[in-house]
Amino acid sequence: MIGEQSNVEHNTSIPHFDSKFEVEEHIRSLDLTYTILRPVFFLTSP
Repeated sequence: MIGEQSNVEHNTSIPHFDSKFEVEEHIRSLDLTYTILRPVFFLTSP
């Protein structure tokens, strides 16, 4: 399965998401085969 998420290569300035971005960048820098699974983030109006 191939998925696509917009702005996955972009820091968001939201600490919760940016920390995950940094971890993914570290994993990408390793000489390993990897798969990154991301849950979908929904925004809803109250």
